[in-house]
Amino acid sequence: MLTPLQKKAFALHETWYFYLPPFPLQFDPKYEKLILNNSISSWVTPFIFMISCGIALIGHIYILFSHYYVQPRELFGVANAFMLIFGTVSIFILVILFTVLVMKLEDWIDGINHVFSIERRLIKNLFLSEYPEKPKPTKRMDILGLCACNFVLSMVAITTLAIPLAIHSKFDYIGYILDDLFPWNLNDDAKPRATQLGFIVIRIAVMSIIVIEAARFAIFILLLAMSFIESALICFKWMGKKINKVEDFLRFFITFKVAIRFVEDTSSDLLGVALTSGFWASVGLVWISIKGYGVLVEWLYVAMSFGAVVSLFIHALTLSSIKTVHVLSTAMIAKWRVVSKMAQVTQKNWRVKEIAKQVCTFTPPAVSYGPFFKLGPNFVMEFFSAFTEREMDTVIMFDL
Repeated sequence: MLTPLQKKAFALHETWYFYLPPFPLQFDPKYEKLILNNSISSWVTPFIFMISCGIALIGHIYILFSHYYVQPRELFGVANAFMLIFGTVSIFILVILFTVLVMKLEDWIDGINHVFSIERRLIKNLFLSEYPEKPKPTKRMDILGLCACNFVLSMVAITTLAIPLAIHSKFDYIGYILDDLFPWNLNDDAKPRATQLGFIVIRIAVMSIIVIEAARFAIFILLLAMSFIESALICFKWMGKKINKVEDFLRFFITFKVAIRFVEDTSSDLLGVALTSGFWASVGLVWISIKGYGVLVEWLYVAMSFGAVVSLFIHALTLSSIKTVHVLSTAMIAKWRVVSKMAQVTQKNWRVKEIAKQVCTFTPPAVSYGPFFKLGPNFVMEFFSAFTEREMDTVIMFDL
């Protein structure tokens, strides 16, 4: 069950983007489930976002080759080239993630809703039957909810500041295309005020379409991932500690496995892309923090350094949660295998013996996490060990 702060994070996400059409994926806080909004208006901004991303990819590649490699421009420096490369890679990853999600959106929604439902049923059937009176509320700090709310507010603030700063420093591709189409625009004396203002409005509009919709998509998916991992953790804890009968475990675990089957393929692809791209993004951001001092403009260097810290924090939080899910599920399966083998020997009821035989064949829910990282007891340590090794190689081999 989602905590009040987790629900508040989803409400903040919806409130901050009130001026946009509704997002195709919506979270109902009352019933704690995902809703797919298939109205035409909800798909307008994602459709425009995908078209804008395609145009931006072409524009970035054109500007990089024409302004930096083929015919270097005096006003087009290392910082401009770096930001266009960073934008190209980010847009490409977002397009892949969005495409993978949309391809199996309905199955993904069904699977997540099933896991939320199983969590509520476990608490209702087991906890309330054991403690019929309403328990006193605990004063435990909701760290995950606090992180979720702060993450939403931080992302909104960063994207709000990023657009005017990028326009001011000319880190957008559309500004260079306008200069190529209207060369007189480069001459300050011949630049009419109305035209200058019109070009700025066009640049802000084009950049806002991509940045704002990308931020809305990324925030929602990360909030949903945190809630899903938290629900899976609670399910494994309750199935491992509170269930006393093999029959009850079989019923809940099979239902859970069916729910996981809905999201298994999509989650594997999403996590594979997200972790692999996040790994190299963290390497790049830390490299910029080390090599970019005195080379990049001050605000860009501070932003990249802040991004490196946030990226490493998100990786530590997410990977620790994924590892905890793996450890709990493995311990739960090991416990019930022992119980089932004992039941096969001690029980005389043929039905209980058949159920115990099925439980002995169960394995922990397995999801692959990309080609570089294997889920296991040392998952987090191996990830950051590989990160440190790649970071050292990058710092030694490349200079800004």
